[in-house]
Amino acid sequence: MRAFTLKLNGQNVPLIENDEGMVNLNELHKLSGEPGTRSPKRWLELDRQKDRKSDFLKVRGRSGGIWANRRDALKYAGYLSEEFEDAVYEAFENLMDGRTEAAVAAVHRMYGKAMRDDFTGATGRESNRLDNRPEWM
Repeated sequence: MRAFTLKLNGQNVPLIENDEGMVNLNELHKLSGEPGTRSPKRWLELDRQKDRKSDFLKVRGRSGGIWANRRDALKYAGYLSEEFEDAVYEAFENLMDGRTEAAVAAVHRMYGKAMRDDFTGATGRESNRLDNRPEWM
């Protein structure tokens, strides 16, 4: 199990992956504090998700809910928080333009301290992790 801290609408919210790398969207929704109108069920009913319903796992019982892979969980997080979605796009655009420091700054805004520590070492300097981008970037 792995956990990351996302910043959604100004609050730190854990994104928890199970051993298969799946995230319970119902739990993410509950922890975000967003109203029921932003539930995973409603999100899946949107036109852009209708053709993809088979990509999501619906589980009943104690660990029940709608489960998704990390990428779809991040898409759902963007649905919950426009600020988070904008920061994701900003980070990607900065990487495309070769502005690694600006990309890391955008990452810092969308992730809590736990994730920031992943991008900085003991010296507090950025790691080269984002500098190893594919040729097309």
